[in-house]
Amino acid sequence: MSLGVPTVHHQVILLTFLVSLINKKFRNERGFTRSLIIMDSTKKIQYINSFALGAILAVIFIAIATIGGELHSPFKQWLKLTFFHHWIGKGVLSLIIFFAIGLFARGLMSNKQSVTHFLLVCLSWVIVLSMFSIFGFYFYEVFFAVH
Repeated sequence: MSLGVPTVHHQVILLTFLVSLINKKFRNERGFTRSLIIMDSTKKIQYINSFALGAILAVIFIAIATIGGELHSPFKQWLKLTFFHHWIGKGVLSLIIFFAIGLFARGLMSNKQSVTHFLLVCLSWVIVLSMFSIFGFYFYEVFFAVH
């Protein structure tokens, strides 16, 4: 196993986490409700893929909002005024992005595990790149920016 490449074990952990988040009743084609836990594996993979895409976009949003809020103070002020604190605002907006993409993009997602693997690798890299972007921005601001 190399760094940044999730194994099947990681996918099972992610699946368990996602199922616990969205374990509610769904209607099947006959009108009967059933739990996501007993949903067929095709739909589970589609949910994993759509929520992985939602996580990727939420992480990108947080990085852009963090750096953008520092560079464009009206955005940071809007977050403060709307959500009482800019951190809460970024958190609420990222949750909206995560769940909106996760719930509504399922129909567009492939049910192939190779896509799941690709999206989880992308998520890993987006997290690392976002972390270094935020760290690099603040490092530059503290040590090199002239104010």
